[in-house]
Amino acid sequence: MKLRPLILAFTLLVFTNLAAYSQGFPWELYKPRTFTEIIKLNADVEERKYEQKQIALNADSLPSQVRVAYTGQSRPISSVRKELIKMWVGTFGVKPDISGLLETELLFIECNNEYWLPVQKQVIPHLERKLKAGEMVSIFIIRVGGEKSSDRWDWLFIVNEFQKY
Repeated sequence: MKLRPLILAFTLLVFTNLAAYSQGFPWELYKPRTFTEIIKLNADVEERKYEQKQIALNADSLPSQVRVAYTGQSRPISSVRKELIKMWVGTFGVKPDISGLLETELLFIECNNEYWLPVQKQVIPHLERKLKAGEMVSIFIIRVGGEKSSDRWDWLFIVNEFQKY
């Protein structure tokens, strides 16, 4: 008789874990943040002064959930950003096929700041179907790094998933 509660608890644990695993995306790893907070974490890099072009790659991808407005605008990823992604993949042993999933950037707005972000190509059709321009959305991003051109850093984040409000 005492074994029955243990079996029930084990069964619930197994099915709970299977249900969570079947979702496929590790939602719990992505912490709520703002782009301002994430960029401030790069402050030490931004303060460095060099004469030549600067590139920063982040070993800690800092999975983050950021609430933004979707604009509906898109463009191809620039060759500079593609190269930065390739360097990041090569440096940190990220799955090489990620580069092939990133062809298009979408424009998002957070607090009047615009962010062109590469979005995995399998996510784009779902995003475009479920959202209208101006709607708020939580995007699930990782930090790649950035490149400094002129006197300004262009930080690169990759959108892996989204949730509509």
